[in-house]
Amino acid sequence: MLGRLLKHVLGLQLVEVVGKSMEPTLKNGELVIVKKVNIIRQSDIIFIAVFGKKLIKRVKKIKTLTEEQVDLCSLAEREPCYVYLTGDNPNNSWDSRKFGYVSTQFILGKVVYKVSRRWPFFHKVH
Repeated sequence: MLGRLLKHVLGLQLVEVVGKSMEPTLKNGELVIVKKVNIIRQSDIIFIAVFGKKLIKRVKKIKTLTEEQVDLCSLAEREPCYVYLTGDNPNNSWDSRKFGYVSTQFILGKVVYKVSRRWPFFHKVH
């Protein structure tokens, strides 16, 4: 019930980190809060659904059909953007080095906080 309230009213989603690809920033089993956003920037950590999987990855590069590299992408714009995604732990990450750029239409949100079991309970993710 709390999950539905967070998602539908506040646009937030509680997601568990799976795997070691984002270590040391995010560790396997940690919980993060994902927020639906309209703008994605380089270095943001995003939650994305691609190839039948839901992944947490860092945006390394952004491009459009007309520009080879841009600093940010408005998800509300008509011109689609494409992101190159990497894990913070490159030796343990399935990412754009294997599957290339992916469309921003598959982005579910941006990771904004890491949830802790101790005070303070929320830590901003960079």
